Amino acid sequence: MVPGLVLNITTMGNLRFIGDSQIMAQHLYAVQTKSNAPGILAVAEVDANGRQAVAIVKLEHEEGARALPINHQGEPTFDVEHLQDLMMTGKTRVFKAALFTQFGTDLSDIEGIASDNQIASGMGARVADFFLRKFLGCRLQDDPATVTLNFLEAAQDWTNTEVANPSKQTDYMVAILTELRRNVDAIDPDLFATEHLDAEDRQNFVEYIDERGVPTTVFPKDTGLIATQLRKVSMTLASGLTVIGTLDAFDEKVKTNLTDDGQVEVSITDRLTNVKGRG
Repeated sequence: MVPGLVLNITTMGNLRFIGDSQIMAQHLYAVQTKSNAPGILAVAEVDANGRQAVAIVKLEHEEGARALPINHQGEPTFDVEHLQDLMMTGKTRVFKAALFTQFGTDLSDIEGIASDNQIASGMGARVADFFLRKFLGCRLQDDPATVTLNFLEAAQDWTNTEVANPSKQTDYMVAILTELRRNVDAIDPDLFATEHLDAEDRQNFVEYIDERGVPTTVFPKDTGLIATQLRKVSMTLASGLTVIGTLDAFDEKVKTNLTDDGQVEVSITDRLTNVKGRG
């Protein structure tokens, strides 16, 4: 909701500002619970390095008194007024803040940053879920290394849980690791599925990784967190036997088939160089 209202404000300006800022305030009130500190929502159109932007700030709700000197019946005195909605005083706490900057004309061209001063120290760079997801309608953008790790983990889990044919499992796992090792700067999950998976498996793969929170559109690739996992393939059998080898070795030397009784037949065609005990 909020990104759409921001787009309205940045593209239509004063024509939508008052009404849309009121909708934001009503929306925040609706998604908060009694555990959330009350406050005042401030919305402002701002200039962010020459680009249109909207700042959204949740401020501490303050009260106070103001004394104005007056002359009453010839005597100096003060007129004291109780103010219930003070904001932006020298001691006002900024609970949460977000800045949405418009880089184009579409909703996808909006980029946002958020800050939450109510998250306890030591909990990392986080923003309260109700503010980030329920109110702003956003999620934190993961860095490329994390997204790439999530893609590998989701793709591996899909291969092991959704693909029944062991030969396919091996082929798909090799394809996944090979794709991640390619000298390219981005991953396109949909294109990967089209090029490496059988037609009956493609949609299921895309839906599975999407449910795991992995982008199904092109995303930057960074294998910094998974470099060691891309070196070899490991196949573990129910008996406890494990076959480990490089991608090339698995692709060329290892074959798997499903037997009539539901077991997996693994065949390795190679030259034997050594046999020894291992603790």
